[in-house]
Amino acid sequence: MTNPYAVQSRGDTPRAAISRLGWLGFGLFCSTVTAAIVTVIGVQVIPDFAEVFAGFGASLPLLTRVVVSGYPLVWLAPVLVGLQWWIGPGGPHRHRLAAVLGMATPILVGPAILFGLYLPIFRMGSLV
Repeated sequence: MTNPYAVQSRGDTPRAAISRLGWLGFGLFCSTVTAAIVTVIGVQVIPDFAEVFAGFGASLPLLTRVVVSGYPLVWLAPVLVGLQWWIGPGGPHRHRLAAVLGMATPILVGPAILFGLYLPIFRMGSLV
């Protein structure tokens, strides 16, 4: 006989499963949108950018060369979010860590890309 007044454990409810998928979805959304924006910048802006600085005869700084050649690597972020959710550390809070990893992608990658692209301009400004 079951107790009708017994409280179910939180992990067994369908609502908890939906919540875990929501955290995953949010992390994947953030990291995928960031990867798509960086790819558009990489395809549309970076070739013109590198051509302009090559026309000046200026050598690009290391960070800028990494951004120019390595922007497709940002697509590893959604994969890492999925892996964190599926097999990552964190025990019962893995799904929250996956969302934090997804949210960290635009916070870390965005400024790094912008700084890498503006670094040659800052460098040329210091020469004047």
